[in-house]
Formats: sequence, structure tokens, C-alpha cells
Amino acid sequence: MTAHAVALTLVLGVALAMLFAGAATALVSANIVKRIAGVMIALVGAMLCLAALGAGAQTLVAAVAIALAYCAIGAALLVRVQEAYGEVETPEANKADFADEPREPRS
Repeated sequence: MTAHAVALTLVLGVALAMLFAGAATALVSANIVKRIAGVMIALVGAMLCLAALGAGAQTLVAAVAIALAYCAIGAALLVRVQEAYGEVETPEANKADFADEPREPRS
């Protein structure tokens, strides 16, 4: 096995580890900031994987644009949730949202 093949295998392994670690963080965390950070880590891992597999420059630029757009939208939503509920934890925001909704009529 050549040094190039070993390096490629190592880069792909690190990229997949980042992808899965970020996805797991985004799914498990109750904090909105940690969820956004987890998705960003997963996106960086996916971009690293694309680069290691020899994707074209256009594909990588599009992936970076998507990641930056996700980060901007996530930050805007984070600020909006924090202003509306005073919390960045998902369970507390859900409780506050549920408390604001009117009760449904019983039959």
C-alpha cells in the first residue's frame, strides 16, 4: 500500500468520524447551540470526505455555501428562540411554547 493510499484512507476515516460524531451530537443534544455546532461538524466532515474522494471545485464551493447558509440561518433562529423564550434549551422552550397555547375544548 502506497503512502498516498494510506493518507487517503486516514483522511476518509477522520472525515467519516467527524460526520457521525457531528450527527450524533445534533441528535442527542438538548441545547440549540450544540445542535447547530454538531450539524456544522457533520457538514465539515462531509466536505472533507468529498474533497478526499476527488470532488470537483464546484461541488466543494456549493458545499461550503450550504454550510455557511445553514450556520447563518441557525444563528438567526437561535437568537429568535432566545429572545422569545429566554432559553436555548429545547425542553424549556417546548414547555414555554406549550404553556402559551390555548387549551383545546373538551367534548
